[in-house]
Amino acid sequence: MDKFNEYAIRNKSGNMVKFVPNEHQKRLFEEYYTLEKNRLLIMKARQVGSTTAFLAICHAAAVSGKNVIIVTYCGEETGYIKSILSNFYNHSCCTCRCHNRKIPRGIQIISAGSKIEKCQTSADVLYCTEVAYWRQGESKIHELMRLVRDDGSIIIESTPNDGSWFNNVFCNVLNNKLDPSWNHWAKDFHTMLLS
Repeated sequence: MDKFNEYAIRNKSGNMVKFVPNEHQKRLFEEYYTLEKNRLLIMKARQVGSTTAFLAICHAAAVSGKNVIIVTYCGEETGYIKSILSNFYNHSCCTCRCHNRKIPRGIQIISAGSKIEKCQTSADVLYCTEVAYWRQGESKIHELMRLVRDDGSIIIESTPNDGSWFNNVFCNVLNNKLDPSWNHWAKDFHTMLLS
């Protein structure tokens, strides 16, 4: 994806390397940027790079002046997300000083255990990660989606958690069997299964 040609990321050895999307990441970028409404509901496998891809999307949106809300499963995951975002480096970016390991302005990160009132703005992009593990996740998702502008993007993803509300909603949306509480939202969602 051309948008990320200038991106580099700090690898596990601590070295800055060119961000070269893998096949899963390319597929995510293609799906996200070609949909009329950027609304994704994703069941993902672990360790395929999807979190890094979604954070690249969020980083690029914030650098271009959009408001981004990222909601994580727990405080520990929030630290992990912050470290990925602060390690992104965009050679063409001069406004956010991301080369100084700063998270671009416009990104707000909270954990699912936080009160939604902590979100101080409406969102152009909402990214919710590992939602199958959130307590009272379905009601929190509905609250969060109300913060998104009509033309905004929503990415809801998780690894499987048998019997969770997310697994049920994902399978129902995938099979066009919508329950009334999701009818308003789900019609706009595109589902992806990443394995």
